[in-house]
Amino acid sequence: MATKKSAVETTEEKYERAKRLEVSVKSLLRDKERGEIYQKASDLYASLGEYEDAQKRSEDCAKKAKEFREKYKQQEKERKQAEKETKEEENQDKKYLQRKIKLALLAIIILAMGCTAVFLKLKPGCYFRADLFERIGYYEKSYKMFHNLKDYKDSEDRYLESYYKYGIGAKDAKEYEKAKTVFRKLEDYKDSEEQLTGVEMEMIKASKVGDDVLFGEYRWMVLEKDDEKVFLAKMVPVNGVAYDSKDAETWENASVREYLNGEFLEETFNDSAKKHILKTTVEFSTESDKTATTEDELFFLTAKQAEQYQEILSNYLRDWWVLDSGKEAHTAQFVSRGVVMEYGYEKSNDNIFIRPAMWITMK
Repeated sequence: MATKKSAVETTEEKYERAKRLEVSVKSLLRDKERGEIYQKASDLYASLGEYEDAQKRSEDCAKKAKEFREKYKQQEKERKQAEKETKEEENQDKKYLQRKIKLALLAIIILAMGCTAVFLKLKPGCYFRADLFERIGYYEKSYKMFHNLKDYKDSEDRYLESYYKYGIGAKDAKEYEKAKTVFRKLEDYKDSEEQLTGVEMEMIKASKVGDDVLFGEYRWMVLEKDDEKVFLAKMVPVNGVAYDSKDAETWENASVREYLNGEFLEETFNDSAKKHILKTTVEFSTESDKTATTEDELFFLTAKQAEQYQEILSNYLRDWWVLDSGKEAHTAQFVSRGVVMEYGYEKSNDNIFIRPAMWITMK
């Protein structure tokens, strides 16, 4: 029986395979892998000799491979440095915790020696222990005890103060979910609103495009993000609000614009959060296919933006308005199942939802 010979790859096929390797780099996430693939492509091009532009492509790929290798080395260096710093911080935190535990144990021993079991179960004894826990910085215990004492002496005020300090400690420890819960419950106690906004900003800084984040009273989708600002759109559209109820021709005079930048803004964000919302130049189309602009803090996405961020805003359960006017008078375009309906719908209809968007500064 004759042995089947393996097919020999032609020069053209090697050239095409090298090109496919170059293209495949775009789908890779790690610089290490990008460098390796570029190097493979460079070597493959180099083996083709003077075929077409193989030598130039080989040089370009080799250059890119070197760049990604250097980036990966730098990233590894930074990662190791960060791990070292984290370990040092953990050691310091451990020593601090051990010191607090010793103080707490000493306090408990002294307490046990100086008080009877009956006393400790009575309100005076509970108050005494809560005061002691607060003094040694054990705020999680003290705020709970003061809270259980309710109106005994100044327990209500002491509860608020201990709970506030507990929130500050959680924020400093970067336990942002815990800190966020504390400052939301404290509302206007001291600077809790500013602390809450600070925590939300830290969580937004740590987010990625496509994530949902809590800001104000609602959750928002991250559409764009850089070191200074973030573009957000409401995660779940709002129902029961028409685009316009005043017979306005464009976004500029629409009732929903007034609502978003008035009532909705005031009810959704505290004063500290509002300082982070940027004034944005909003460009929209009119019924005569011209463009116009407004300056707004909250606004709708344009039809173009709705298509641009379609994958992120992939909640197809609700239809929602976009800025641009429809084909007929007093209509506006909207999104249905992820697709922009250019013909539009009557602006007075309140069955189509609204989806506010905004730019916020991270400064």
